[in-house]
Amino acid sequence: MQYHRLLYVSVATKGLNQSVIDDILASSQLRNQRNAITGLLIYKSGYFLQLLEGPEQKVRETLGRIEKDTRHCKVEVIQEVDSDKRLFPGWSMAYAAETSFDKQWFEDLIRYCRKLQLDTEGTDENLWQQLVDLALDIHRSGQKKVSA
Repeated sequence: MQYHRLLYVSVATKGLNQSVIDDILASSQLRNQRNAITGLLIYKSGYFLQLLEGPEQKVRETLGRIEKDTRHCKVEVIQEVDSDKRLFPGWSMAYAAETSFDKQWFEDLIRYCRKLQLDTEGTDENLWQQLVDLALDIHRSGQKKVSA
């Protein structure tokens, strides 16, 4: 089966707190299960970075809802690729919270994604592996930062 993988970054609106993020996660996990979407949500310093993967039409519909969500703005797709495997099978939405990683790592990752976007190839397995490794490291550490 072919899966569509999409990565975007956005800016959180002012006043966003952990309770709002918990609400986003809860509704995302339910909707994503119904739509066969899996992925990872990262929040750091007022920015979201989210990877969505699943059937292309469902990923695009999900992105359409996300773009209309007033809890963030400036949604920028920075990477898209088709793949024959999922990076987050079984995780309707993994979550990496602010305290899970270094701000510099996050900024470097976004910069790296934007650079890849400009390349003709437009994809790099190293990028995807970094995201998977982050989620797995947090999950293994026993922190309640990643939701399966």
